[in-house]
Amino acid sequence: MMIEEMKLQLIYRAYYPISITLSLITNILLLFIMKTTRSALLKDMQYYLLNTAICEILVSASTFLAQCRPVANKSTLAVFCYGPCKHFGPNTCFFMFALVQASVVAASFSILLSFYYRYRLLQVHVKNARSHKKTIAIFSLLPTSMLIFQLFTESDFAIVEAETRALHPDYDYTNNSLIGFSNTKGVGGTISQISISLGVYSAPFIALYYKRKINKVITSNTSIQRIPVAYCKQLINGLLLQTMVPFVVYIPPFTYVLVSQFTDHSSLYAEYLLNTLGSFTAFINPLLTFYYVLPYRRALCKRVFKYFPSVSEEGTDITTYPATTNFHRRNTATTKVFNLFSPSDRQKIVNELTALHPSYDLDNYIILGFSEVKTVVASVNTAMIILGVYGTPFVALYFRSKILKILNTTKSYHSEKMTQTKSMIQVGFNLSPAFPPTAKQNHFRG
Repeated sequence: MMIEEMKLQLIYRAYYPISITLSLITNILLLFIMKTTRSALLKDMQYYLLNTAICEILVSASTFLAQCRPVANKSTLAVFCYGPCKHFGPNTCFFMFALVQASVVAASFSILLSFYYRYRLLQVHVKNARSHKKTIAIFSLLPTSMLIFQLFTESDFAIVEAETRALHPDYDYTNNSLIGFSNTKGVGGTISQISISLGVYSAPFIALYYKRKINKVITSNTSIQRIPVAYCKQLINGLLLQTMVPFVVYIPPFTYVLVSQFTDHSSLYAEYLLNTLGSFTAFINPLLTFYYVLPYRRALCKRVFKYFPSVSEEGTDITTYPATTNFHRRNTATTKVFNLFSPSDRQKIVNELTALHPSYDLDNYIILGFSEVKTVVASVNTAMIILGVYGTPFVALYFRSKILKILNTTKSYHSEKMTQTKSMIQVGFNLSPAFPPTAKQNHFRG
């Protein structure tokens, strides 16, 4: 077994328990808030948010039980399973792998379903619970059929293992259960890949399409009273972000798997990354739901957080409480991973430091560092730090100009609220407020 694989196994042995714990806590908390929150704005939308939460729980549970990583060979697709399913035999691992893929596609489609319902609600006042269940059942056909085709596709695990051992003799075959598809060009394998491709690649574009149509309906019907405009826009932005998260985390590794089937190129890090990113969304999406669904955010703040922005159901009145939490900048998780795998020879660092700085006291310190600063890993790490330090002000200025443009072109906002928002934006960038604060604004700044 390679040293890199041993390091990765140690990391993921700690990652998966943390991942499923966070996912279960956030999703169960979301289900509790759904059950205890009564809001006319979410009377029907709860069906779709509940569907997404159940799919995310299924994603996290199946990912933890399987802990699989796909390895693309010339004519087969091998899957190494390191999770608890390996103790129950290869057939159990094969079922869990199929369930992981189907649940990921189902979670992606459930967010698109929320977009579709929100668009229909703006045009037709839907109040029939049976129609909601029927719509959810129709959208579940693709992941369900995908699961069935994979389970009933014949696969010879011996052929998969033989080709994998020939192409990857250094991989760990002792601590993993090896399964896979012996014929990736068959009917089951082809349908499975097409289904996953549809769920991964098409979801963001469908979400953008419905977001544009929803915004068009909202802007052309400013007198609509059935659904508050601010609430609807906030919800749509949250759904769009939930759709874009899979776009970022699924497409790169999944594209690698597709390309590697034709180029015979393999990367151990990309193989481990695919299943990890799939479980990452399972605890990110509930957090986005809490933030962007205004009644749920208010209910969560009342029950969990004492000092946090509280937003009314209509999404128009905002009451800000004093924030007591201090936030500190730290390296991102990605930067830490790159630092971990950067080559480092401590003796080489000490020798060069002694030659360049002979007067420094090296006896009372522990010398750490990077012995190779021009490698790919070190360059990527440096680029991430530069991007975070130098890019943040420009991104903030860009969104500030966008917000001011929206406020200046939106006539439906109250003038006092516009003045307050503009002043807050100016103060946030340490600039002089463009508008003098009123007595009410001074109360909010308190």
